[in-house]
Amino acid sequence: MKVRTSAFFVLILFLLCSCSQVKEEKAFSTYLSEVDSYIISGSTVSALELLKEIAPKSASPLEKLGVYRRFIQLGSAKDGLKVIEKLSKAYPDNIDITAIYAWHLFKNGNEKKALKVAEKLKGTKNASLYSQMILTVTPQDKLDLLSPDLESVYAGAYLTTHNDLWLQNAALVAVMDGDFQRAISYGDISNCTNPLFWGYVAYDGKKYNTALEFLNRQQSISDVESLILMNDALEILGDKERGETLRSYIVSSFPDNLPCEVLLNKAKDFRDAQNYIGEFQYLQKALLLYPDNVKVWDAYIKLAITLDNLPKENHLATALRQTDLRSAQMAAYDKLPQITLNSVLADLERVAANNDPDLSALHYAYKTEPDFSQDMTRESKLASLWLLLESYGVPLSTDTELLVQVAVSRLLEFDLRSDARRIFDGSLESRFGSMDYEKIYENLSPKDLELAAYFAASGLGKEINLSLSYFLYTKLFEKNTGSFSDLAVATGYQGNIPAMINMAELLAGKRKFYDAWDMYAEAVNLTENAELKADILYRLTTLQIQTGFLEEAHKSLSYCLEMDPYHQKALLLQKSIPPIQ
Repeated sequence: MKVRTSAFFVLILFLLCSCSQVKEEKAFSTYLSEVDSYIISGSTVSALELLKEIAPKSASPLEKLGVYRRFIQLGSAKDGLKVIEKLSKAYPDNIDITAIYAWHLFKNGNEKKALKVAEKLKGTKNASLYSQMILTVTPQDKLDLLSPDLESVYAGAYLTTHNDLWLQNAALVAVMDGDFQRAISYGDISNCTNPLFWGYVAYDGKKYNTALEFLNRQQSISDVESLILMNDALEILGDKERGETLRSYIVSSFPDNLPCEVLLNKAKDFRDAQNYIGEFQYLQKALLLYPDNVKVWDAYIKLAITLDNLPKENHLATALRQTDLRSAQMAAYDKLPQITLNSVLADLERVAANNDPDLSALHYAYKTEPDFSQDMTRESKLASLWLLLESYGVPLSTDTELLVQVAVSRLLEFDLRSDARRIFDGSLESRFGSMDYEKIYENLSPKDLELAAYFAASGLGKEINLSLSYFLYTKLFEKNTGSFSDLAVATGYQGNIPAMINMAELLAGKRKFYDAWDMYAEAVNLTENAELKADILYRLTTLQIQTGFLEEAHKSLSYCLEMDPYHQKALLLQKSIPPIQ
């Protein structure tokens, strides 16, 4: 951010007295005209003598301002000061007189008093005068451009200059204070010199429609960054049609300048359309450009899993392959990418061998996934994990964040919960210098927040703190509306079902039953696993019984048993649930 000093505008308010029906005013204007005649003719001594003589006779503010202006014109700042000082005392709430008084003091070396007088101008039409003084008197090497004290200074400077850079400065200060709403309020769509800047401010403040309004002010469509941000906002707003159209434009227009997120999201477009060939092509391009990117490898593995799960050819197709005949379905099958989960994991293992902790963590996570590792024992999975942790050192540092998350999640699955918390807390101490969750929550990633909230609620060697857990879960769901890069390979953090269940339990514990109900319902909609869906519905049923919504409880219980007919708790509840009155 760069301070730009505008050419200062001394307020020219020294209007000559107009003709009046009052005899005294008419006579005084005649005196002023005589002083002007002396000035024009070069008789400055005579002009100054006459002006000093008539000064005490000035009555109205306009007359006194007329005298002041002529003293300044004649180079008598001392006499001018006497006039404007008395006038300021007589009219302390007049911001125009205050501005003139402050500027006089400032121009004549009394900067300290000038700043004190000019403070009254903050938030007024003359606020830019105070801004000018502050920025002028403070040495550049001592000027903290992001100081909260300068926010009003920047905003005031805009009032007269109408230079959008001042508003950008004010917005940056508000952003540094964490108040995006205040930052957005400085944006002026009609007078916007940097739409991308304001687009980012609005986007980070979760005002996605406002972000689009600013970005639409861009004069050029060749700005890839602006187009990507627009695409991001459209995706979060759920406008998938416009988002996909814009992505196609970006891909076709900037083939040599594509960020990883664009390639991933274009691959996701093909995936949503079940066009696995198109998905494969874009993931191949992403791997070529970004061979060490975890999200690219994650998406590539997911594609391999999908292809592994596609129906295999039947006996008739197998027999036909012995001949020259080919059905359309066989031809389509032949075009599918020839990758498998095992082949992709083998490729990933070779790349991860280059001492990349994130890729090593991703490889371990999939290799030990229960659905894909039936031939691995718990002991072998655990042994591999300890070897992996030892190879990168414990406590783990900033560049091993994903490894920490994978390790902690697996240890929790292995019921080694104290070890999980020890490694998690140690990584926080290494990264942030503290393991106080409440103190460092703003620095935590979504996954870190989820783990911290879980550990706060469960204790595991430390005091159970349900209030802290609730606070952390609240911050987790506030923080995650889903960023476009996350949407590339997932649906955003909102889909983390265990975190939603835990949050619903805490809400119910705080007797916020309707909020808990909403959280359970959202979790049911997001999960595709029948057993997990049934478990959530069982919890929702008990909540609905507790709050007296028996009709809804019966529906939820019925749906629960439909998802899992052998859910033991639900079967027991079915026998004891109160009937609908």
